[in-house]
Amino acid sequence: MTNARMEPLGLTLLVAGLIVACGTTAPSAAETPFPAASPTHRATIGSNVSEAVLEVSADEALDLIVTYASPPGSAESSLIEALGGTTYRHLELIDALAVRIPGAALHRLARQPSVAWIALDARVYGAAKGGKSGAQSGDDGSTSDSSCSGDWNADLLSGLGVTVAVVDSGIYAEHPDLEGRIVAAQNFVTENSSNNNGATRKQDIWGHGTHVAGIIAGSGGMSKGFRYQGVATEANLIDVRVLEKDGSGVVSDVIAGVEWVVANRDTYGIRVMNVSLGHTIQEYAQVDPLVLAVERAWEAGIVVVVSAGNHGREGYFTVTSPGNSRRVITVGSLTDYANTDLSDDIVSTYSSRGPTALDHFVKPDLLAPGNLVISLLAPGSDLEKMFPDQHIYERTNDPAYYIRLSGTSMAAPRVSGVVARMLELDPTLSPDTIKARLMLSSRKFSDDPFATGAGVLDIEAAVNACATTAYAPSPTAYADEENRTIGFDDTAQLWGSEEFALSILWSDSILWSDSILWSDSILWSDSILWSDAILWSDAILWSDSILWSDAILWSDAVMASD
Repeated sequence: MTNARMEPLGLTLLVAGLIVACGTTAPSAAETPFPAASPTHRATIGSNVSEAVLEVSADEALDLIVTYASPPGSAESSLIEALGGTTYRHLELIDALAVRIPGAALHRLARQPSVAWIALDARVYGAAKGGKSGAQSGDDGSTSDSSCSGDWNADLLSGLGVTVAVVDSGIYAEHPDLEGRIVAAQNFVTENSSNNNGATRKQDIWGHGTHVAGIIAGSGGMSKGFRYQGVATEANLIDVRVLEKDGSGVVSDVIAGVEWVVANRDTYGIRVMNVSLGHTIQEYAQVDPLVLAVERAWEAGIVVVVSAGNHGREGYFTVTSPGNSRRVITVGSLTDYANTDLSDDIVSTYSSRGPTALDHFVKPDLLAPGNLVISLLAPGSDLEKMFPDQHIYERTNDPAYYIRLSGTSMAAPRVSGVVARMLELDPTLSPDTIKARLMLSSRKFSDDPFATGAGVLDIEAAVNACATTAYAPSPTAYADEENRTIGFDDTAQLWGSEEFALSILWSDSILWSDSILWSDSILWSDSILWSDAILWSDAILWSDSILWSDAILWSDAVMASD
């Protein structure tokens, strides 16, 4: 594995700290129609916001997500107007507003006492390449389930009665393999976006969301012998469109989609939400707007499954947001050679590696097959046009109903489908118990845990797992600089039972003591420090020449065997 070289970001942090203090001259009290700025309060500003300010003139607008200490109301919206800005989304799920303000007004906004955090309304991309909560939903925090027989045939489960929300580019509703199972569709792409060209609820102009939906719940009816069916063929789907026609979107649209899912979970029986998209990590997870949104969904009883990202070739610290949430299930990609022998399978080279930037959470949580996956083709979509050699034709003179794509976007929905089967069998399972069972039951993989997570998804074992827990956060990795070792939080203590000990959750082949023993050549170099004070900028993690470029998202290697 190629190691990503990191450098301390002292200069960038200094600049970020000065942006608010410098700015333009504050107006006089007579010019201030709304509460005066506090002389002592200063909201924390994301480093990407500070960098954006340097790139715009004083009167150019910035699109920001402003998180408040309490739910914002008309007073906060009026202040945005007073600063020469507009509010284009109210994000009640995370006590935030999505606003557009002149760069010169940033420092005044940051000094308002009610403002807690300011982040850029960053762009997100589909990841396809070619405090403890109380017990939930019947869990009592114990570690055994007396109703679990452990002898179910997973093939007899189909996700019946479970609804999965697909937060993505849309779903082509008229695909025969999805007939009658898309129970609702919502479009959250900002109406004034240059990339929103009037897609209807039945369209998926990019084609990504349709492929993801097919992996979760496609019937396989248009394939010979139903060989291209999804994991949970009787699950219902919700189409939550948040990505534009080019497969990109903005964080505020994604959060709006997640908010709708949470608000309508009881109406449609939504128990699972698949999020195969992300952006580079810019903030600590506790203030990352996208992380806050998916964690609110998790706390509402929805199992959130997210893709890890497709930047593994750049080394460690490449997991994307919201995969840096320690609550949700983050899935990396396995290149699976379609047999029962794990020895010839590998972690897909593009699958993002942990630990997460800034927080150092151990991610991904597990792997699932994501390379060269055949699933539904959205006719007329950009992906159909881009990759004609990846179309799958089942019958002479018939159109192609399927296409082959790769990425962690394809791995995550396989896990979402398995979660639907688990919930069909036992609807009382909480998100934390499901995550714990998936990780505990995974087939162990003797490799770098920052690449593999707890192992490879095992459908039969996951369905038959019996452990329960009220809290299953991903552990934090820590460094012992004196001994040059890296260790993880004790998951037995973190999750509340010896049943979840590190040596059980991860491979027995890894030497577990107080720390994981690593070769000096693996992760350590003099330039990599694990102090909480060190921030890693995206410019260090990924150079500007490859950050979110089309060549990375859709490289030729994606369409070939990994």
